[in-house]
Amino acid sequence: MDWVYLAAFYDFDGSAGVYNSTYRGEDRINPRISFSSTDREVVEMVKQFLNSHGIGLYVNIIVRDESEPFRKGKPWKDCHTFMMGGAMDCLRTAEKLIEFSLIDRKRVMLERLIVVINSMPAMIWNNRESEIRRLYWEEGYTQGDLAKHYGSSRENIGYHMRELGIPTRPRSDLMRKRDEYGRFMK
Repeated sequence: MDWVYLAAFYDFDGSAGVYNSTYRGEDRINPRISFSSTDREVVEMVKQFLNSHGIGLYVNIIVRDESEPFRKGKPWKDCHTFMMGGAMDCLRTAEKLIEFSLIDRKRVMLERLIVVINSMPAMIWNNRESEIRRLYWEEGYTQGDLAKHYGSSRENIGYHMRELGIPTRPRSDLMRKRDEYGRFMK
């Protein structure tokens, strides 16, 4: 399997989009790319190919089987779907697929997905490694402070700090006193 094959598979049995959800009372934008087939082996090959490129490592294959309700009096066929979420995985995949996608409608879906992902707050600060380092190490911001500053979640900040190779402070630093501005006192 290669990117050309995957783009052809996406053109005919794939989809890309952005879905809205609420998490802990907070509205979120969730980018997704999925590939579906009645042949589980093909979907497994897609997953293995993307995993070999470091994409979609934590994604499972969803199976809709014949035990689910009928559609217009006909039973469903088994359908296997590789559904990928996460801004970074979707962005990396969309940028590769768009190079080889032949169907205009599918290319437009990928282009829109890329625009939305690049405008997400998490992606905007992802390109500001030096700023994050300065705020975290010099200004004494916590991951929670960074999350508020960038309009993201603490978990997302932690994930991207690991991805960017920014080391975190020991937990004992959480007990240190802060000044009136919330910065750690030396």
